[in-house]
Amino acid sequence: MAGTVSLQEFHRCITQLLTISDRLADGWTILNKETPEKTYLMKKIIVPDTDNKLDVDATVLPLEEHLDDVLKDENAIAEQKIGTLTWEYHVLYSHSYSVPTLYFNAWTIDGRLLSLEDMWRHVNAKFQDIMKEDGWSVLTQQEHPVLRRPFYLLHPCRTAEFLDCFQGKSSNIVITWLSSVGPVVGLTLSAQYGQTVSTE
Repeated sequence: MAGTVSLQEFHRCITQLLTISDRLADGWTILNKETPEKTYLMKKIIVPDTDNKLDVDATVLPLEEHLDDVLKDENAIAEQKIGTLTWEYHVLYSHSYSVPTLYFNAWTIDGRLLSLEDMWRHVNAKFQDIMKEDGWSVLTQQEHPVLRRPFYLLHPCRTAEFLDCFQGKSSNIVITWLSSVGPVVGLTLSAQYGQTVSTE
């Protein structure tokens, strides 16, 4: 079928991606390598939670201190903690669709997983119109096929159609796909992935 990827090709591509990641110290790791049908890539990143900024509350400041003076005080600034989100991304092979899939979860600094609605809000601004039209067909939640717990994923129903555009034009279809779909949920690949692939 046009646009699909064999399991063997998937493994070749993720092995190459991992080699480049190791060279760049980019943090990708491979899991379940001993069980090829369950092998997947994983990466964690920690980013500021821009939705959860804690502002200085002027009502708790001593009345004799001006706000400008407090903001210059390093201790006061340290108290304006910006929360963080930990994102965990998994690149798996979908046996149903014969394409790579991107599973992910994100949680706050206190360990609370983001809800589906939170996830939709964290989708890159360039894709918000698509999310408003039909968010369920783009980003949804289901059981992780290896870990057997809830994860979010970019739905693979149109991945084969997307990959078909690059068949025969990309020497690593997984890197091409991931660099295209990852930014939807905050995952970007360095341009060096593409440059390295084209020179190997």
